[in-house]
Amino acid sequence: MVASKRKPDGIGPDAALRDKEQIIGGGAIDRTISDVKLPRLERYYADPKMKPGTFIKAVRVAKLKTFDPDDLATTLNRLAELDPTFSRTVAFVGKQPAAISQWVIEAAKTSLASILSDALSDRSLSAAALFDRAIKACSADLASKDRRARDRAQNLLRLALVWLIAQRNLSPIDALLSAKRARKKKGRGAELNLRSDVSRLLVKSKLSQLLNFALVANLFEVALAQMSKERREALAAAAEHKDRIAQVNGELVTATERLESATKQSARLHEELASTQKALIDEKELRSLERTKLEGRFRRFLTERLGPPLSDARDVLGFDPPNIAAALQRIEMTISAIEGERGPADE
Repeated sequence: MVASKRKPDGIGPDAALRDKEQIIGGGAIDRTISDVKLPRLERYYADPKMKPGTFIKAVRVAKLKTFDPDDLATTLNRLAELDPTFSRTVAFVGKQPAAISQWVIEAAKTSLASILSDALSDRSLSAAALFDRAIKACSADLASKDRRARDRAQNLLRLALVWLIAQRNLSPIDALLSAKRARKKKGRGAELNLRSDVSRLLVKSKLSQLLNFALVANLFEVALAQMSKERREALAAAAEHKDRIAQVNGELVTATERLESATKQSARLHEELASTQKALIDEKELRSLERTKLEGRFRRFLTERLGPPLSDARDVLGFDPPNIAAALQRIEMTISAIEGERGPADE
């Protein structure tokens, strides 16, 4: 009978699963394969002794991409009960893997909804406006003498920042300005007090904190430089628009003068046209009258000056024998009358 070889303690799949269970449970408890369970959020929140780092390590070892949907729903519904000050949730802020960061976003949204209600779904409200509302909702607890109330309000605002920055693109500058308005001092010495407060804060700060302050100062420096650039560009654009407006006004004055001149010329041409039309009508009437007179004179000339001699000539030519001399005399009279009526010939 061949003796079975025993693997050293801590080696093999069973040992790996036992190690995982120890990480998840936070204690050195040896469990069988059937007892091993994946990390669950509800167990983390229910066990105050389980450290956030231990749970994060368990999630990383388990290679979880997301938590169980039932576990997510249950924990979200009980979050206010399981984590009254939201301190255990805030401990996950900025941590990986993705399952942890996704959970923080969901928890932040649920926590923020508890103080903003329907405003959270109002897309007309900016991220800065929502953060202002969150600060206002937490203002009483922030000034409370109850430490748990203060911790809860501070953690709520941190979670609000997480969700608003990730989901609503809240500007860090807007967030800082909102926070500034929340603690704004009133009175004549507010500016001096502010400088004194900042100086005292810098003196008390560690080097790492000073570097963080410098990072924030650099953010505002870049923002101020951008605002200064945009202001210069706006002023340049305004000056350009002003010059353009002046140019357009000049062109408008010129066009107005030309329009007035054209209007006057048009009126003059209309008057000339009306005068010409009247003169033409008068000329037509005059020529019609002259033509009527001429026709009457021509009829009288035919009947009174030409008709009688030509009639006499016809009569004498009808004699037997015809009186040629008398007819010629009458014809000469007719020719003489025509020439007399025509007037002297042009030389």
